[in-house]
Amino acid sequence: MGLWLAEILFIKGWHGLQWLSGILYTPYFITMIAAIAFILPFAFVNRRSIKQLLIPALLIYFTNLVFYVIGTYLCYAVYYRFLIFNIRYLQNIYFDIIVYFTLFGFFYWLVTDRLIKRIKFINMLLISFAAALSVILSLATVAIIPGFGTGTDLIDAVKMGYNVFWIIFMLGISGWSIAVKKPMAQKLNQDANQIDLV
Repeated sequence: MGLWLAEILFIKGWHGLQWLSGILYTPYFITMIAAIAFILPFAFVNRRSIKQLLIPALLIYFTNLVFYVIGTYLCYAVYYRFLIFNIRYLQNIYFDIIVYFTLFGFFYWLVTDRLIKRIKFINMLLISFAAALSVILSLATVAIIPGFGTGTDLIDAVKMGYNVFWIIFMLGISGWSIAVKKPMAQKLNQDANQIDLV
């Protein structure tokens, strides 16, 4: 969050929407931090080595970058609706947002399931929900702590970097909750052993 605010305040400038023009550089670091926040619990809880987690971390980092770009355009599209108000347009945007979070969770699940440890498909929904919840928590935070501005909408939440804090936090929690769960194969073996004992 500090990196983001430093770039907005000192490089781009706080006033107006000029911070949206040009390239922002901190998202490249922030998406890496988010990938590490998700992967790190597997190193500690599941005793995975850095070598084992390097490829999954890079894939998740690439996923974060792709979804950052797509999410940026979705945010622009949500605000673009004020220029052309159309119920059908709004329905399409909201459908796109649902698909966005679902695919985000799916790619995290896919990398985790194939390269780190076998997990249930329901974890995809956990990650999707956690990512969507980070947007809601950002809006709640900017309503309570508006920061340097007086606005309390999505643009102000993004400008303050609350979404950065919450997405990293929620991905870290998601990674930890998945890491502490027993792998599916181990769970099936334990269930079979319990049945044999009975």
